[in-house]
Amino acid sequence: MVASLVTETNRYAEQTLEDKELSPKSHFRQWTPVTLNEIWAFLGLIIAMGLILIENLEEYWSLHAMYKLPFFSSVLKKDRFCLILSFLHIANNKDQLKRDDPAYDLIYKIRNFSPPGAKRQNPQRECVVCSDKDNGKRKYIYSRYECPSCDVGLHVDPCFEIYHTMKDFKRAYKRRHQEVDE
Repeated sequence: MVASLVTETNRYAEQTLEDKELSPKSHFRQWTPVTLNEIWAFLGLIIAMGLILIENLEEYWSLHAMYKLPFFSSVLKKDRFCLILSFLHIANNKDQLKRDDPAYDLIYKIRNFSPPGAKRQNPQRECVVCSDKDNGKRKYIYSRYECPSCDVGLHVDPCFEIYHTMKDFKRAYKRRHQEVDE
């Protein structure tokens, strides 16, 4: 999967740079093909950013003594990280069908990232779809949708063999209100 990230990111960068007329000072001119090690480093930094929350992306590479996080600059330079982020891609856009094509695939861009042989998972049949605040108490509105073709509520399929949209679901029960104290 990570190797395909490398391939598709490099392909997307090449396609984008061919199509664009870049200014002489554009930071896109610094692009060099990404390597497998750089993608692993990039993914590691994304995970670290989820653990160390900072408001601004650039502050992860700040040199200010109060904000300095030497880990980030030791893994990837800020400019390289931003370039990879700009061109990160997981599927070839040239192979994607147009939206008006009957064989158009809504999940084309992420289809290759589903694990092979993944098992079908079914969430709880009743899921919170929205919530309102009413007189200091929170109301959760529960709805149940059933798929007429496979008879499960809110179908989840990690291998994406069958893709359902809200058009495929029929409302099985009308809204039920259940008050829950905050």
